[in-house]
Amino acid sequence: MVAGRSKRAARLAATDVYVNWEVTHQCNLRCRTCHVAAGEGLPQELSGERFSDLLASVLSVREALGESSRLGFTFTGGEPTTNPGLPSFVSRARAEDCVGVISVVTNGLLVDRDLALRLADSGLDWLAISLDGGSARTHDLIRGEGTFRAAIEALRVAVEYTDLYVSTSLTVTGPSLSELEQYVQLVYDIGANQAHVNPFIPTGRGATHAELLVPPARQWELMRLLRALELQYLGRDFLVTYGEPFFGLTDPVEAFGELKYVERKAACGLATKAITLSPSGDVLPCAYMRHLVVGNVGHQSLSQVWSSEAMVQLRDNSLLKGVCQTCAFRDYCRGCRARAWLTSGDLFAEDPLCPLVSAAKGETA
Repeated sequence: MVAGRSKRAARLAATDVYVNWEVTHQCNLRCRTCHVAAGEGLPQELSGERFSDLLASVLSVREALGESSRLGFTFTGGEPTTNPGLPSFVSRARAEDCVGVISVVTNGLLVDRDLALRLADSGLDWLAISLDGGSARTHDLIRGEGTFRAAIEALRVAVEYTDLYVSTSLTVTGPSLSELEQYVQLVYDIGANQAHVNPFIPTGRGATHAELLVPPARQWELMRLLRALELQYLGRDFLVTYGEPFFGLTDPVEAFGELKYVERKAACGLATKAITLSPSGDVLPCAYMRHLVVGNVGHQSLSQVWSSEAMVQLRDNSLLKGVCQTCAFRDYCRGCRARAWLTSGDLFAEDPLCPLVSAAKGETA
């Protein structure tokens, strides 16, 4: 194990559903790829009292999932560290027996030693810091001048002063595509546990920066590079991951082998293994589908929302269309439903970025 690498990874037990809770719309940055278009706070930001009121509604989802189910909480935003109640939210969630992994996703600007220790002492397991490149030039292009240096410092603080599971998250863009190996090596050298990569879904503020998208023709190249990096670092107690539904196509043993035999859920977590809550309590089946509000935990229990007709329909793979409907990997992938909707206006259309869709149309990567 690399010196300084956290040992808390052992605590990251399996979770049935992740609750991605946006605790604020406020943010101290205006990132080009932000799917929330975060900025100023909203009139109804989440307070400690309101969090406690809504938590009971959220925990009720176990009535639909089964009483033995485990929940994970990811506190995000906006920038969650701008909400002074964040440590108390973590502590309150940690007090619940059914809650497993608790994480915070942050840009790192406000993460100093004091805050990192307070979050750890509150019961946090996982701190994820956004890092959008392997260099200041690329990261700061997306997030603003000086933000790379701040994110790196936050990473070092978390690794040095806490035993949290520490990861980074990069939203891959054209400019960062050539820096992925540099990005992974940098995060590994600092002593973190994981370097994650997310696809860029052009919604929110990102809708006005489509020029940052990775071209469809480079998807195979991107996936193969990340799979090679995953295998390269796996023996070093370090994870390289990619949050793209069809990444399983590059599984070195069998396509989607891990999902088939371990998780047994489709890679796209829409309405199946994740749910997003806005600061006002609105329920979104996907964080990238800001238009699709299926309920509000302030007015109804999350169990009722989870079992609603809208959510049942979203889980129905038979409604998928085009190549996704007939694909042999439909039940393990489902494509990105947000991307399908953004490009076609149809939630169940084929995923336009999938290499198998491109191949069916005669397009070569």
